[in-house]
Amino acid sequence: MGLFKSLFGKKAAAKNYDNGQDISVDILDPKGSYGTKWKVGEDVSKEVVDKLMDSTTNKLYAVIVYEEGKPKTNIIHHTQWLEVKAAMGE
Repeated sequence: MGLFKSLFGKKAAAKNYDNGQDISVDILDPKGSYGTKWKVGEDVSKEVVDKLMDSTTNKLYAVIVYEEGKPKTNIIHHTQWLEVKAAMGE
């Protein structure tokens, strides 16, 4: 597997998601990880969904980090998310 693909994962899912549609999101959070639903166009932009939706699971993957006590959500590729999950010991 090439370096770029190993760092950034697969291309976006072929499925087309429209504004207002619910999508599944798995979130890693040091305070407790969880799954949730986000609405395209409200909670996450269609552009981000098109770019980062995993084509195998049809989910987005996010990591929450805390900067000065404030949570910041980062949406990342599934392969990166799995690496963070392993590093967190989950």
